[in-house]
Amino acid sequence: MSRLRIFCVFALFLIHLRTGSALECFCEENGCAEWHVNNTCHAAAGGKCYATIREQLDEKTNLLVQHYEYGCLPGDTGAILQCRGNLPRQVHFRFQILCCNDKDHCNFDLEPTLPPTTAVPTTHESTTEKPKETPPWVHGVIGLMALCAVSLFVGLGCGCYWRKKGRRTAFMKALEHQSLTSKLLKSAGLDKEEQDDQHIEQSMTSGSGSGFPLLVQTTVARQLHFIKNIGKGRYGEVWKARFRDQDVAVKIFSTLDEVSWQTEMDLYGTQMLRHENILGFVASDIGGTGSCTQMLLITDFHYGALFDYLRESQTPLPGWTMLSMAHSIANGLSHLHAQISGTAVKPAIVHRDMKSKNILVKADHSGKAGVVCVIADFGLAIREDAMKSLDTDKRQGTRRYMAPELLDFTIKKNNFEALKQSDIYSFSLIMWELARCTDLSGQREGYDLPYGPDVGNDPSFDDMRQVVCNQRKRPTIAPYWNQHEILAKYVSMMVECWNPNPSGRRTALSVKKGLARLQEQLLIP
Repeated sequence: MSRLRIFCVFALFLIHLRTGSALECFCEENGCAEWHVNNTCHAAAGGKCYATIREQLDEKTNLLVQHYEYGCLPGDTGAILQCRGNLPRQVHFRFQILCCNDKDHCNFDLEPTLPPTTAVPTTHESTTEKPKETPPWVHGVIGLMALCAVSLFVGLGCGCYWRKKGRRTAFMKALEHQSLTSKLLKSAGLDKEEQDDQHIEQSMTSGSGSGFPLLVQTTVARQLHFIKNIGKGRYGEVWKARFRDQDVAVKIFSTLDEVSWQTEMDLYGTQMLRHENILGFVASDIGGTGSCTQMLLITDFHYGALFDYLRESQTPLPGWTMLSMAHSIANGLSHLHAQISGTAVKPAIVHRDMKSKNILVKADHSGKAGVVCVIADFGLAIREDAMKSLDTDKRQGTRRYMAPELLDFTIKKNNFEALKQSDIYSFSLIMWELARCTDLSGQREGYDLPYGPDVGNDPSFDDMRQVVCNQRKRPTIAPYWNQHEILAKYVSMMVECWNPNPSGRRTALSVKKGLARLQEQLLIP
């Protein structure tokens, strides 16, 4: 026993000398933690990576099958004994474990094999009775059953092999992507910490900007600290979180909404998209809870949706704040709709789901209005250079804010300008929501949904088509709005934007300039 203790102490000492930092290991099945990325777990200082193979009974087939498991072991005495095979285990089934700690993911290449079957000891006592002969038909049945069992075992083995091979292929691709990114940054003379900083800086300047929108996946997951759930939308939940000492909003998409996540990711990768009135991109990642995969979109954190801000406000909007909010939305929409050419090209983009719930309120750092707005939620947005992939026969967006030509299918197909004009109609309803909450003329209506009295809270396509197209109704304009000079001009622009004839509507740039003139007029009576 004294020799065994000396050996264990010496082994622990060697492990302690190897490293003082965490060891990354390949993990599968139960070896993975609840929140893991790219099949990677982290062993504490002095820990080891392991690979096991065990023989276990399949309850469905009642046959013995081989089960592999990969993961991390802590750096304690129990882990060392387990690696040496000295811990008690089930004696009825064969088991083998291999451990390593010479490099990250070292257990990926380990291939444990089952030990030879131990022969069952027999007694040497002689018997006086002669064993009975087995009938020939019994041998035939046993042979047939053995053949079926072998065939089933081979089939299960092949299935497990191809499944395992597929997982390993995906894991290797992820490692190759991470390795390639690290090599590119290393060639620029950056160390490990600087590489992470460079990844994050690239993501923060590329979403709503240009270039490389994805971080190395493990970077983001390790640094996110979720605080509280702040909303639930069409495609998933939104959480407030902390990321690198700043508040961020984390939008979580399920695997069913992968298309929407990919759409937003592709859009945020557009060159020269970054703008003060478009929600800023921070980072993205793909994670999981063990039972499902989740796609994360991380953006700047702001106060909340304009819809909630107007509905819950106890005080009327000052005239300057109302004009600043409308102008900031028009400014962001004008940037989206514009094609910009230079050293790089930003294609024109349409939002296709403009509404007050997709507009966020943020602080006005200029200190003039207090708050301004940014455009968010690009799950339905499309770039002009991707028009060929658009299904023009499918109506998408929020029914209440849909333009007449979308409701009655009269919109020009494969016409990008027609989609811009439908965005302008939706924006005119947001202008109306703002007008109801301002006291610019000395009175205030209070918040209400567009067409609320006509269609209620959850209108159908038929309800909206009947009111907007057949009856040609528009939201009610309070009589006193036209009695105030500036508010009357604001209303005039709003009415032009909801013109039933799409070609008669203003452009986003025209509305932006008109609202800027009203701001100047309000400052200089």
